[in-house]
Amino acid sequence: MKKMEDMWQKQMASLQTSLTAARQSLAANSAAGQLGRVDVVSPRCYDSEDNVSMGSRTTGGNTPVLFSNDMPDVVGRENGSLNALGNLLKEFEQRKQTFDADAISLIDIKMPQPGSNKNPEDELRRLKNRFETWKKDYKLRLNETKARIHKRGHPESDKVRRKWWGKLGSKA
Repeated sequence: MKKMEDMWQKQMASLQTSLTAARQSLAANSAAGQLGRVDVVSPRCYDSEDNVSMGSRTTGGNTPVLFSNDMPDVVGRENGSLNALGNLLKEFEQRKQTFDADAISLIDIKMPQPGSNKNPEDELRRLKNRFETWKKDYKLRLNETKARIHKRGHPESDKVRRKWWGKLGSKA
């Protein structure tokens, strides 16, 4: 159980890092598009694994949330990529809360109570399967969103493709 929790926390930290990188690149693209704007939103999520303590467990079994009140600002913008990122943030938070609740209920199941006919191994297996499918789905959607953001930032990249050997001929 401890091993699974550590693995889950590492994966959550990895997803948070990816999400932070996407938000930072999005903020950089917004800043490049609006030269006069100085107050670019800086994400207050996990920046690196230094901020995440893998060995300690939070009280109540919940995962720490480091989002500030700038998340509604991301969701409230009218740009399509920002809305998509905001929706991913909302879904991430909802799924994380659901997973935390499931993990707590699994811990409650581990301590047998009279009249309880649930099998802890089956519950753990179902929880693992649900987490794995969610993780794959979230990764896929995060990559799609990153691709959309990158495509909007560089629309000419689809039109002009240079080959590496084309650069060699231009030097001479």
